[in-house]
Amino acid sequence: MLKRSLFILGTLLLVLVAAVTVHVYLVTRVRPPDDHTRILARMDFPHRLTAGDSTGITAWLYGRKGVDHVLCNPAGKLVIFSFFAKKTSAGTVVNDFNASFAYHATRHLPTEAEMTMGCPFVSGSPGYRMYLFFKHLF
Repeated sequence: MLKRSLFILGTLLLVLVAAVTVHVYLVTRVRPPDDHTRILARMDFPHRLTAGDSTGITAWLYGRKGVDHVLCNPAGKLVIFSFFAKKTSAGTVVNDFNASFAYHATRHLPTEAEMTMGCPFVSGSPGYRMYLFFKHLF
């Protein structure tokens, strides 16, 4: 009875680890953008925004071709927006925004350190090593 329970528990654990590894592989593989690919971008501002600024910026961004959703944080001096990768790019949106307004917004690009802090699946972990193993198989 104990051997059977340990076998079932071990098999279940192996299946779960394999499922997580395959999931991470599928989610992190590089694919070209398609018509449904949405990307998040962030614009930072040098000064706090007023409620009127926030409303105007949000309306302008929603009027841009390809922009899907906009979140404006006036106190945090930033705007986050999502866009369809086939229709526009973050650089184009930020450049057009700066050409239309005198806010001097900059596109935020995360540093390498910020990128590694975004996911607990960091290099060196056992899960990451399994991911690399399966990545080299396919």
